[in-house]
Amino acid sequence: MSEATVSSIKPSNALPFIPSYLRNTPLDTYNKTAKDPIFLPTRWNADDSSDYIKVMDNGLGLRCIGPGRNNSDAAAIRTDFPLPLGCCMYINPLSP
Repeated sequence: MSEATVSSIKPSNALPFIPSYLRNTPLDTYNKTAKDPIFLPTRWNADDSSDYIKVMDNGLGLRCIGPGRNNSDAAAIRTDFPLPLGCCMYINPLSP
């Protein structure tokens, strides 16, 4: 997702959603005063996914709809906001 795309979907004049377990952390403090706050991923981006993935549950769930027989059936998807630099990344494999 390009920088222009990400910035165009950020709510104007709104603070990003911070889950309760991250409140009063350095991230929360930074976002309250920053000119350009850090938005964390909140849902899957159905417009930026492979054909073999179906987004469900208002962007919170995924379903693998491909044949899943070999590596050419692999699929990928992005979130509404990218993970900030320095965050750990994980990959969660889906089963058909």
